[in-house]
Amino acid sequence: STQKGRLFAIFFIPLSIAHGGQLLFGTAISSLLQKRREKYYTSLYTADTFNMGNLHEMDSNHNNLVNVQEFVEFMLVKMELVDKRLLRDLHDQFKALDVTKSGYLSKRDLQVMAKQKVRQAKAKHDKYEGKEEDK
Repeated sequence: STQKGRLFAIFFIPLSIAHGGQLLFGTAISSLLQKRREKYYTSLYTADTFNMGNLHEMDSNHNNLVNVQEFVEFMLVKMELVDKRLLRDLHDQFKALDVTKSGYLSKRDLQVMAKQKVRQAKAKHDKYEGKEEDK
């Protein structure tokens, strides 16, 4: 009933309604558009329409073969579910974890990483011990 209360209501009520509508309808529209985009791209690369241009576009390692990883990554980028930067970052992360450079993540990678951590901790400890002796 106060002047301030009325002013607050004038701004708060329309903003609340707009925000609620955005939450309800924005999500539904976004989902609908995503399904439409997925349907379009999955129909785009069928046996009837697949050609050499598609092959070259998907072939990220340029060996004239498209493996399942190249196909899936290509489609995820085309459907705008991920971008190329994210894929590049994930590849870099995999390479960092593949310390044995086998192309796979394995128990051996974990063992090598553990040994590296022990060596680093020992070197840090030795360095610290050397400083303590200097004092």
